[in-house]
Amino acid sequence: MTYQFATIITKNHIDKALTLLDSLQQGEADAILHILLIDGKQADRDLCNFREDIKIHLLCDLLKNRRTKALISEILARHGQGMKIDGYNKPLPAIPDNGIPTVTAQVGVRLHYHDALRWATKPAFALYLLQKHSTLFMVDCDLHFYSNYDFIANQLAGNAMLLTPHWRTIFHGDDSTPTPDEFKYNYLHGLYNAGFIGVTRAGISILDWWGSMCAWACTDNPKFGMFVDQRYLDIVPVYFDDVVVLKHKGCNVAAWNCSYLQRRMVRGKLTIAGDPLIFIHYSGVTVHYIERGYDLQLRAPYTEYCQALERTRATLQKHGLAKLSSIRNPMVL
Repeated sequence: MTYQFATIITKNHIDKALTLLDSLQQGEADAILHILLIDGKQADRDLCNFREDIKIHLLCDLLKNRRTKALISEILARHGQGMKIDGYNKPLPAIPDNGIPTVTAQVGVRLHYHDALRWATKPAFALYLLQKHSTLFMVDCDLHFYSNYDFIANQLAGNAMLLTPHWRTIFHGDDSTPTPDEFKYNYLHGLYNAGFIGVTRAGISILDWWGSMCAWACTDNPKFGMFVDQRYLDIVPVYFDDVVVLKHKGCNVAAWNCSYLQRRMVRGKLTIAGDPLIFIHYSGVTVHYIERGYDLQLRAPYTEYCQALERTRATLQKHGLAKLSSIRNPMVL
């Protein structure tokens, strides 16, 4: 079966996206990866024409699509900081101030407006792709799969949306984690991680709502109870039907669950709270934990990932695309 995956990146992270795709091509599983290039231009459509399993999309595609035009126009007007969209010359709508500081307006937060766009456009990109595909997985480009994931697709089948919990500690004062008061991040960053979401056409009403909220505000602002696109997901299982939670502990393994989900080697295989490892989320903080020795059991799969990333970079260099590599070594977005 061919699965449809989608990620939203800037061009200098194509190396991570291709490495993700390679990890998805396991056994009999087949995958297509749709990439929305936030900073892409018309000339970039052929960047990955050496692979048939990569589909490049641009913001102008969503602006020209009747289903997503209004939503993506509002998102760009609110979060785009006046950026010009290659391939689209019409003016964007005027958006009233919502009174909530944007990501780039916050003192001490080193984020580019491209970050806000990557988060805010996620629901719109999903709506765009679901016009042609009945099922879709929205993923961050810094995921890496180590085992078969058919069971995840089976769990999503017949439902509207699949969410992935962070599995942070639920105990205050837990000193087994290097992050002080890790417990509080259940409330600051949300229960679910937006880096892996499954959605079907039955979930279009959820995406419409989520997209409208991200267009209104997509910022890290605890005062307003917001954390970019992610905190909104806490509402979804309560207000919408047919939403399932991925309870397999070997999925979305990351720094945020290193204390709550025990890592153990069982007969030479890494297990996460008793479940086999499926995929790791190599966010900046996950890499930091591994390299500082806080999450030692992930050292071997991390090394495997680094090697895979270097192979991808060698392939890009072979095709004259060395510039499409992550700026910082090797995983930090």
